[in-house]
Amino acid sequence: SRVFLSVASSSDYWGVLWSGERDQLCLLESEAGRSIFDKELGITIEGLASGFSVPQVERAIDEISFIWAAKSTLRISVTSDTSGSSSCNEGIAKWGRKELGEQDPWRMKGARKLVIYDDRQADLQPEDAELSTLTQELDSSIEWYSRPKDALQADLAIIAHLGTQDPDLDKQGMSSPIDAIGLNRVRVRRQLPASDGKYIAESRIGKHESSPETFELLPDIAKSSSSHLSNIIQSIESKCADIFDSYVFKPKKPTLEKAVGLARYCAVSSSNVDPACFFTVSEKSYLWDYDLPS
Repeated sequence: SRVFLSVASSSDYWGVLWSGERDQLCLLESEAGRSIFDKELGITIEGLASGFSVPQVERAIDEISFIWAAKSTLRISVTSDTSGSSSCNEGIAKWGRKELGEQDPWRMKGARKLVIYDDRQADLQPEDAELSTLTQELDSSIEWYSRPKDALQADLAIIAHLGTQDPDLDKQGMSSPIDAIGLNRVRVRRQLPASDGKYIAESRIGKHESSPETFELLPDIAKSSSSHLSNIIQSIESKCADIFDSYVFKPKKPTLEKAVGLARYCAVSSSNVDPACFFTVSEKSYLWDYDLPS
């Protein structure tokens, strides 16, 4: 029997399932394997771990603007290991509309400016028309440079998508708790001791963890729906549980090391890394803030 994994995508209508065979999982990190998913098709995929959301991008820039409150110009570098869909562009634009231009309290005495060094592929960057509109809205207080030749020092490095290495499916005795209604699940992640913490295992098989008392408090219609949904999940995922229960991968630390080296602070989605991934990046780096993915 063949195993398929759900892959995060830009579509709210279509679901994307990817083969769980190891060679096929490796194709998720290659351009050849993802070539069919583009703007022409109307669906782009993020991979097995999602990238930055709009609120995360806004919060990252907010934090840096608070830390460097006296700076009139903030420089941000953006990079990505994959060509998957991302909310970086939208997050940066939303922060700019909230903090720059007419919204900038210092615009009459020395307006703030946001400079973006975008090292991603051209199709991941904003289109010229979008940048033109944004520049006009913000009174030219934002500058966006595409793939600069020289490595420039930035105040913040955003890794839109951190790639993975050696992806595989394995049995680690882990499960993803599902709430009483059956609509929410939390994926559990842990480092594998045998790999000196280099590999991370993430649970993929769901399991209802709610107590009978919690279930009894639900309305009758919710009980019925939850029961049916639970049975469907159990019938499908129990077949996979005989083969695997976890997705095992290793984050691409070279990308993380490069970002930390070129910026005072680095922001990366916690859906791709474990806190310990930061500990050995540099003797001069430390973990500023960390939130588990929701």
